[in-house]
Amino acid sequence: MEETVTESSFINRLIACDSTFSYQGAKALFEHLEQAGMKKFDPVGLRGTYQEYEDIEEVQEDYSFLDVSSEDFEQVLDDQTTVIRIPNTSRLIIQNF
Repeated sequence: MEETVTESSFINRLIACDSTFSYQGAKALFEHLEQAGMKKFDPVGLRGTYQEYEDIEEVQEDYSFLDVSSEDFEQVLDDQTTVIRIPNTSRLIIQNF
């Protein structure tokens, strides 16, 4: 049986099982997945697929292997993976690759 997931239940369940997502991050991820045609809610899979970061500098630390200049980093990141920018914050969610 498939469960209909509302924005509220998605946010609450994602935050409950993964405290690395902020409320705003969970909301932005829900909106992204809804636009992409999310078929089912899999919080474990989402934790392995997406990660929220405080800012672009934190992302650069994790993805230093890309070996690109700071000026080009965001463009390379946008070209290589999904980047979800969280409105009204410096936070962003990256789809792991």
